[in-house]
Amino acid sequence: MVRGEQVNLKKVILFTTFFFTIYYSGKGCLLPYLTLYFRQLGLSATQTGMLFGGKALVGFWTGPAWARCARRYKKRRIILMISLFMAIAGNLGLTLIPPVDKALSLVYCPNDNHTDGVHKGGGNGHTNITHTSTNPSLVQSTPSPEKVTEPNVRLTSPTFGSFSNEATATSEHSVFANALQKSYDRYKKKQNAKGKEVSMEKFLDWLKSHDADLYSAVLAHTLPPDFGDRQKREDSASDDADTSINSGTTRWSLKGLQNQMFTLKDQFMDLEYRTFIFALSVILIGELFASPGQEICEDALYETLDSVDEVEKYGSHRSYGLFGYGFFAFITSIIVDNASCIIFPDTSRLMIYFYSFAIFFGLAFLLAFCYPIYTDSKVRNRSKYVKGLKAILSSRSNAMFVITMIFAGAFQANITNFLFWLLQDLGGSELLFGSVVFISTICEIPLLYLGIFLAKKISNIGTVALAMFFLSVRCLLYSFLQHPWAVLPIELSHAFSYGALMGAVSSLAEQIAPPGEERSVEHIFMSLYWGFGYGCGCMIGGYLYDKVGLVILFQGSAVLAFIWATIVIATAKLVPQKKKTLHYASLLQGGDEDDISDDSDEMFSDDWLVNALNEK
Repeated sequence: MVRGEQVNLKKVILFTTFFFTIYYSGKGCLLPYLTLYFRQLGLSATQTGMLFGGKALVGFWTGPAWARCARRYKKRRIILMISLFMAIAGNLGLTLIPPVDKALSLVYCPNDNHTDGVHKGGGNGHTNITHTSTNPSLVQSTPSPEKVTEPNVRLTSPTFGSFSNEATATSEHSVFANALQKSYDRYKKKQNAKGKEVSMEKFLDWLKSHDADLYSAVLAHTLPPDFGDRQKREDSASDDADTSINSGTTRWSLKGLQNQMFTLKDQFMDLEYRTFIFALSVILIGELFASPGQEICEDALYETLDSVDEVEKYGSHRSYGLFGYGFFAFITSIIVDNASCIIFPDTSRLMIYFYSFAIFFGLAFLLAFCYPIYTDSKVRNRSKYVKGLKAILSSRSNAMFVITMIFAGAFQANITNFLFWLLQDLGGSELLFGSVVFISTICEIPLLYLGIFLAKKISNIGTVALAMFFLSVRCLLYSFLQHPWAVLPIELSHAFSYGALMGAVSSLAEQIAPPGEERSVEHIFMSLYWGFGYGCGCMIGGYLYDKVGLVILFQGSAVLAFIWATIVIATAKLVPQKKKTLHYASLLQGGDEDDISDDSDEMFSDDWLVNALNEK
């Protein structure tokens, strides 16, 4: 579509709305559930955070760069096609990565015949204890009653689950040893840093205070009462005594267990490292080429509407896209929830999410051949992001919004990446995960239309503070969840914690941006949220998850969000907000609208219309 060509406005709006509905629906089928897949691969929270963080940061830089190149060299359609194809290839490439342990597909699948009960993991993702007094099949089969500290205790772990047959006994032992090895490595590192002695006795004392679940698991394997007294020795020392850890009919020697722990370290950690490297490579390469797709479509639609002076119709496609995102995320979760854990040989049911994504994006790829792309024969050299960034930096009051978007994006990363881990540990199903996505997305739609109205009623600063307050409450309530389905009412707050914040951003963009550059300012703020802030939050949140646990992570996010909301309110009156000033003399000078600037009021101090109005 070139300048001067007749535009069928209804056809353009109908087609682009359908395209974005398909595009967002494909995202909804997969993106919310990727964190579950990475957990099933056996990756830690730190590694999962690095995957999502790396993806966000790559998109933060490459998306605008690709979009600008596509516009400059008039290759938008080609780059759009490449972007959609690489999105499909990159995400399907993740399905080819072997998990650390194939049993993980059964551990996180509570409603299949392969499991005896609902998995209930802990916040650290390692070995945990589940108590039961009603179902004898849930009790570990090997220990004899008189040997077990707590009769109705069984070991469950993300790496060996709740199995009771003999075929999995060795796997349970191996992964128990791996969990113990990881804790021992952390203990050893801390002791060496302090220059203190490293011994098995002190390790158990440390384990009791730092990982009660794993310590209880050690007790469940019946360590002798005098274990600590008999096993004082340095980490490097060798003891050939046959000190036994009895577990019913199974006899484990302490030396054998320790040797196996160190033997498994090379095998298990090497496999885990390879899995992480493969996943990181696939994600970064895929995102490198897939990042500009949505931005190219948005730019093309906006410029097409601008060419016929119908810019006010821009944005109507978003509500349909969000509905498709939430609705098909829910539908796909129902299908997965009712599917068997293993749908094909060695194929987890989570693959349904990937296949659904590929179907929708494949359809979007075909539609991209006909997507309306406006081609302006006059290519402007000046980047719209430079002008938008200049408008944001023109006032110190805008710094509050910049920092807020980074903080809010970081807090949102913790929710997006690890909320489903928490619900999974509480026994939540795929149906619940889909319901969470559906409710939070649907609640966001009304704020697309009411967000700017709310910001104008209570001011931009007030809306930002309100959004951060709701985000604080939301994180705090997550930390106290005891039942998985109790999360659904909390998701209603997403309308204000995110929707209201976006309304404030849109309102601010209208106030500070040069004429015609409001969308550029809004896009920069959104990039700070979903790019820089979200990416940093993923990495920091994943690291803190492994160090302090998810409860502390959510509570810390809640405290920081509340403190920042208070700071925003306190400083609102101290730093006056600069509003955009439109100089009529600059408009009468003619020329390109890109040359219009509001940098200096003195430049147009002789504006005859402004002076006339002031004299009057």
